[in-house]
Amino acid sequence: MMFKDRRSKANQLLAWVVLVSAQAAVAGFTWTWVMYDFAGVHKELNVAGYNVWPLASAQVLFGFAGFAVIALTRGLARRVMAFVIAALSIAMAVFNLSDLAAVINNVVPPKVNGMVEKASGIQGGGADGSSAAILHHMTAVTLPIAFTLAAVLLALLQLGIAFTVGRWATGEKRDKYTRGKPSVAEKPKGKGGKSAAKEAAQKGDNIALWDSQR
Repeated sequence: MMFKDRRSKANQLLAWVVLVSAQAAVAGFTWTWVMYDFAGVHKELNVAGYNVWPLASAQVLFGFAGFAVIALTRGLARRVMAFVIAALSIAMAVFNLSDLAAVINNVVPPKVNGMVEKASGIQGGGADGSSAAILHHMTAVTLPIAFTLAAVLLALLQLGIAFTVGRWATGEKRDKYTRGKPSVAEKPKGKGGKSAAKEAAQKGDNIALWDSQR
């Protein structure tokens, strides 16, 4: 049972790292491409996921920080933190789902629109409230979907960990670096339960007695 709990802990923590790493990798790709007008010149803007969704960077950092907290804490503190982390991750996953709906509806992400407005100097005026300087824009929908899927799976994993983390302590009670005291070696015994040293002394006395009677 102890081995099973340790294996479950290792698998859950490994899955945590894999999902957060996947989010970090996906967010590093270009999610949105924009062509906008700047004083009659057409310019392009390629924006990575970290700059498309406000919570992308926060989610990745929170994922790694949460992993460190769960891996290093023990007892009641770890149980409480596990539920707190799961709750916050679920909240962020919900935000991801709302942002994903905007991407599917082909809405210019607010952060990207802000970049264009700052670069072009044209604020608003577009059909959906975005900058009128935007001529074309396109979002790689598969990337936000992959990021959101990883976020949902991570939140579910963390919720599961919050309910099972109490069983991890079973395999952590015994310190693997603690060794028992070495047992005192028994003195070798001769015939009749006598120690070898005592038996040798008696033999020496018998020889001396025999020599004196010669």
